[in-house]
Amino acid sequence: MMTTVIKTSLCFAALMLCTSIGFAQDRKSPDPEKAFNRFDKNKDAAVTFEEFKNVKRKNDVAEDVLKKRFDRMDADKDGSIVLEELKAHFDKVAARKAKNK
Repeated sequence: MMTTVIKTSLCFAALMLCTSIGFAQDRKSPDPEKAFNRFDKNKDAAVTFEEFKNVKRKNDVAEDVLKKRFDRMDADKDGSIVLEELKAHFDKVAARKAKNK
């Protein structure tokens, strides 16, 4: 009886693990336009670091980490991110993820 319970529990755990991996792989990439609109608080078609760092996030992120992220997205290094730069960054991230699969 006990071995049946253990076997059933292990099968259930394996099934849950496989299912959660499948859901993670099926997740859609974030929409760069939606993200940009969320960041661009004053709607001037450019996101400054101040706007970027003040966006509400699920987890607290240190300002220096946010600055590094912002700088990676600011391709022309003019101190702001436009939609095309954000789209290019999202494309790079998606390509890196696809390469690592």
